[in-house]
Amino acid sequence: MFVVRPVSFWILILLWCSGAAAQPPAERDLMRDLQEEQIQSREEKRKRPYAFGWRGLSDVFSNHRYHSNRPVPVMTFGRFGDMGSIMDGASPYRDGESLAAIYGEECRETVSSDHTYGDQTQLHSLMLQAARDGAKRIIVLLMDGGDWQTYAAASIYSSGVHDQESMGRGLAFFDYTPPNEVPGRSMKSVGAVVTSPIHGRSPSGFNIEQGGRFPWSPQNSRYLAGEYAIGGTETSMKQAHAVTDSASSASSIFCGRKFRNGAINMDVEGNRIEPLGRTLQKKGWSVALVTDVPFDHASPAAVYGSVASRSQYQVLGRQLLGLEEYEGVDVSLGYGYQFPKFRGEPGELEYLAGEDLDQITNGTDYQVVTSDAGENVSEALLAAAKRVSSNRKGARRSHSRLFGFFGTQQLNHAPYRTANGDFEPSQGLDVRSGDPAPRESYDAATLARLPSLQTMTEAALEVLNADEDRPFLLFVEAGLVDWALHANNLDHAIGEVGSAEETFRHLVDWVTEQGGWEETLLLVTSDHGHLLQVDPELLRCRLLGHAPMPPVSKPLTKVAFASCANEERPQEFWEPIADDDPDLFLFMGDNVYADWREEKPLVVAEQISGDYLRESYSILGSRAEFQSFRSRVPILASWDDHDYGLNDGGQEFRLKETAKRSFLDFFCVPSDDPVRSRQGTYQSRVIGPPGKTTQILLLDTRWNRSSLKQTDERGARGKERYLPDADPEKAVLGDEQWAWLERELRTPADLRIVVSSIQILADSHGWEKWGNFPLERDRFFGLLKKTGARNVILLSGDRHVGGIYRSTELLEYPLFEVTSSSLNMAFSKVEDVVDETDPLLTAPLYGFQNYGIMEIDWDHYRVTLRLRNKEGKTVREEIVEIGG
Repeated sequence: MFVVRPVSFWILILLWCSGAAAQPPAERDLMRDLQEEQIQSREEKRKRPYAFGWRGLSDVFSNHRYHSNRPVPVMTFGRFGDMGSIMDGASPYRDGESLAAIYGEECRETVSSDHTYGDQTQLHSLMLQAARDGAKRIIVLLMDGGDWQTYAAASIYSSGVHDQESMGRGLAFFDYTPPNEVPGRSMKSVGAVVTSPIHGRSPSGFNIEQGGRFPWSPQNSRYLAGEYAIGGTETSMKQAHAVTDSASSASSIFCGRKFRNGAINMDVEGNRIEPLGRTLQKKGWSVALVTDVPFDHASPAAVYGSVASRSQYQVLGRQLLGLEEYEGVDVSLGYGYQFPKFRGEPGELEYLAGEDLDQITNGTDYQVVTSDAGENVSEALLAAAKRVSSNRKGARRSHSRLFGFFGTQQLNHAPYRTANGDFEPSQGLDVRSGDPAPRESYDAATLARLPSLQTMTEAALEVLNADEDRPFLLFVEAGLVDWALHANNLDHAIGEVGSAEETFRHLVDWVTEQGGWEETLLLVTSDHGHLLQVDPELLRCRLLGHAPMPPVSKPLTKVAFASCANEERPQEFWEPIADDDPDLFLFMGDNVYADWREEKPLVVAEQISGDYLRESYSILGSRAEFQSFRSRVPILASWDDHDYGLNDGGQEFRLKETAKRSFLDFFCVPSDDPVRSRQGTYQSRVIGPPGKTTQILLLDTRWNRSSLKQTDERGARGKERYLPDADPEKAVLGDEQWAWLERELRTPADLRIVVSSIQILADSHGWEKWGNFPLERDRFFGLLKKTGARNVILLSGDRHVGGIYRSTELLEYPLFEVTSSSLNMAFSKVEDVVDETDPLLTAPLYGFQNYGIMEIDWDHYRVTLRLRNKEGKTVREEIVEIGG
């Protein structure tokens, strides 16, 4: 059985990356902004925090708008419904005969001794057994279309917390466990079930090698899509397992057997199969259905009805309301009121015929509430529920049932709630055409006519609780998760999960107040998954307000760069840099000062801890100036000694793995980025089309750097701290990084920016620099020659001064280096000019706060290099011709 594992280090980063707050700032709706951005860029191939379809996260936004074959999570609460009885060693997918009994056929490419999943049909068995064992309440909360990826996105948004290798945390139904006074007995179990239907063209079953052993495991998305759904061949259709629809899936849950898509509780011979709702009703149970989509849609209808086609809404409506041979449910609350069969055209209604509604309204069985009930329909619904409850308590048959029918001629569903809890829908895609769909809009009067899922659930419980001795089955569906995912709208899907959470909390509070966990089974699940793909780290970072990386298809025209920013000092420099409107900001090291504080002495490596590093990043992340900047400008970062964790530190630093993890998490480097598996933080980016391509290489001069040779005359000009060391065993980059650098320099590019945290060209001082390792520096210049790398510009930091260097002797073209340092740790206090000479300097060093700007003129193949002061005024400038 799946269990929630301990929280790992990287998950803790989720909370401190932005200080205390993980929720998007109230003044901005970041999820809406992100959703709109994804729609606008839907045809571009780019790295995405989320996308829909089998092509993955580095491609177009959407290429699939149907369900998937993903197993879906299941959580049970209370004394009944142990998922351990159908999972892991008890999984039917470990035994061919058990599977054949479920599907009525052999399931190819499915049976495995490693299978962990139960089957959806077994949920029916769990509920039926709970009824036999004395349960008085069976409550099913179903998030139509919800899968592990959807819940992960919702938990990242709502709490900033997400487990990559467990069923989940950060959402109410993940985190809650009912109180239990019996030692050794759990009142909660968690697992997942397979949703595959029986199918005419594709085989039934689920292959864990293709689909993943756990819901969070690596998955073959083409397999999950069902090859036939994306234009597969007849051969591929026979290889891919069938994908369910809501009718088949919900029928499996409430009938305990497999069905073909489209049918609701009816087999291929046309026989009606009795679902759980009718079974329990015959045993004296009350039955209530609540949904925020049409009241007779597939999922709620499957609890009670039976038809050959899910589109037979009016037949289903009559079945649910007792207008045919069935008795009808005690409570039915949902949408579809006044909605026409042919959209935009008056006349025949889609979900319930006018004469049927008249019969229900004028009859004596049901108290009927519609969206025409008054200015506040929610109040009218709750008042009607109290009247029905009173009638039931008095054993009066008249109006002892409740039917709530809501909506308008334009809306057959509850209003879309967005991730931040408001009702201002963002843009999605049309389910059929794939084009951007018009946004819905709701005025206050319309919203007042459309009750929420929680309000409808409250009304249902009011009715059901009237008969204290009569058990009940309550089905509650958050149906708009599915509708949102079909429209490729994560904003709406997260909002609907939020509605389900609120409803879950209400259910939990109600059961707790009734003292009923010993008599209750609360089952939370879904009917099927979708093909939402999520990069948890990147999504989290975007929701924290990080601007996305520039698209690779567009040329860079302006790059800002700087280094040395003490997180505890004033941060006024961020605004002028952002006002320069750069395409990208290169943070070149000493991005925080994690190894010391002004009031504390320098600490050695053994005293550095992950907590100490986290504290520094947390302070930076909580600064309003930085939060504003990162929302406006994409950041690509390298590190130097103070964010590495040890002043002037190198390979000897014992906690560099911890420091690297902190660094990459804070700067939102995706989990699948190659830098995650490297020895160090070196990385590269290539941006721009052919003829205008910029390659950015960020070197790591800390991870493998050998020890420095100490000076023999401390403080002397040119020998301040360290001396050149020609020992051939001494290293700056290390073999792995050298090999990577050579490969990267052979990559075609029209301009190359090489970022080194320490200076490369400068040679007249005795502080940290490449010149302290002359053989390594010669190797670097030799590699530029060997690879034929043209148009290289060097950027560096570290020195707490700014300057521009130019060498004409090292390569066939002038080699420039711009040192930009420091943002708020400047060398000089009074004079802006530093008294340090170097023959390669194009002008005296600038000693005050500064940042760099590189403007790229692709029309003339010219680069302008500028150093600017904290007010944004240019203090140094050089022009570099890079050639065509």
